[in-house]
Amino acid sequence: REAAAREAAREAAREAAAREADVEAAAAAAAEMEPKLDGDCRAAEAADPSSADTPRARSSVVEASLALTAADTQERVALLKREAVQLSRQGNKAEAMEKLREAKRLEADAAAAQGQRAAADAEAAAGCQPRPQLSARGQQPTAASDARLAQNELELTIVAAKLSEGDAVPCLYAVFLWTLPGALPDSVRTEVAKPSWSAEWSHKQLLSFERGKKSSRVFFERRRCSIEVHSSAQGLAKWFGGTDELLGRADFKVDALLSQERMLVDLPLRSPEAPEKGRVGFVKLQLRLASPILDPIARSAPLPSSGALPNR
Repeated sequence: REAAAREAAREAAREAAAREADVEAAAAAAAEMEPKLDGDCRAAEAADPSSADTPRARSSVVEASLALTAADTQERVALLKREAVQLSRQGNKAEAMEKLREAKRLEADAAAAQGQRAAADAEAAAGCQPRPQLSARGQQPTAASDARLAQNELELTIVAAKLSEGDAVPCLYAVFLWTLPGALPDSVRTEVAKPSWSAEWSHKQLLSFERGKKSSRVFFERRRCSIEVHSSAQGLAKWFGGTDELLGRADFKVDALLSQERMLVDLPLRSPEAPEKGRVGFVKLQLRLASPILDPIARSAPLPSSGALPNR
């Protein structure tokens, strides 16, 4: 009996290894054929717009993906990719493209459903307080927006963003950029939000700059900062080597901080590829200083040595 049991276990292990090898082979074949099938998809949709994804088709796939467990979804996606490869080799391009589309929809919608469930669990948990952001020195500021700032510090808060809705629901993150000489850091990136066309980060970061220098005053008077909103590659797109996509950008001046210590702005985002097409969304920022740049008291106050960050 023991020998029979061992033999059965070995047979089950061999079958599992064979299934895993089949999945890996299908995945490799699908990855190799992905660019060609995608090109065929785009060509077919250009020739016949009715073949493109529709809200009704996507909603049916969403319902199906919600009913599946993660393991079921992975197995179903692998099966669809194998079928797409086989159909493509047999010359059935249209059916192969439809199988590949369905695999992509299933994985993307399963990822979105998982994000929604995680958000619901987080809201149900006690507290639900956002994780405090660290300053440039790795210290945790006190009381967030009311934290006392040094004269050569600027507190940046990337509050939220909302983009116009399209086909695939993105996972958004934002990047702040400025070119003030001597400033640290020169860029700030938020965390990646859950899948949605709107994101709320409330991401805080302390930036240091050399307040007493003429170049700093000129920057606040004349130069511009930038804020970009990107879509992070997720799911099947990332698995196939997809990259993040820049969805919108806004350039803005900070001259309001010459005479006031705080500015809160809602900036229109425009597509970097087609800025003439108008807004693609909005992003909200807040910038705060200890005192205005042109405050005579602040200009006369002693500052730390160049390149050093103040200690509180």
